Amino acid sequence: MAHYFGMKPVIEKCEDVIVRQANTLDRVKLFQIACAVAEHDRYSPTMTLLIDKLSAMKREELSKLRFSQVPGDVVADVFAAKMKRREMKRKKWCCLL
Repeated sequence: MAHYFGMKPVIEKCEDVIVRQANTLDRVKLFQIACAVAEHDRYSPTMTLLIDKLSAMKREELSKLRFSQVPGDVVADVFAAKMKRREMKRKKWCCLL
């Protein structure tokens, strides 16, 4: 609603709250917030944080979420971040050996 009516201070306050609370949100709330943020500002730093948090979830948890409600590019970003995270873990272990 705040985006629709051009209430930038309200949007900024909401984004601040999301950033502060992102670590304590359960997967369903995190997903709902990601859906809402994707509708108004797909390329915001807050959306990047949400994509990072979603990509850190296990594949089983992600499969239970309704990705049909999210734009396709957001879904692609989540799974691309997940693959990148897995690749970085592999490289980290390779360097330790």
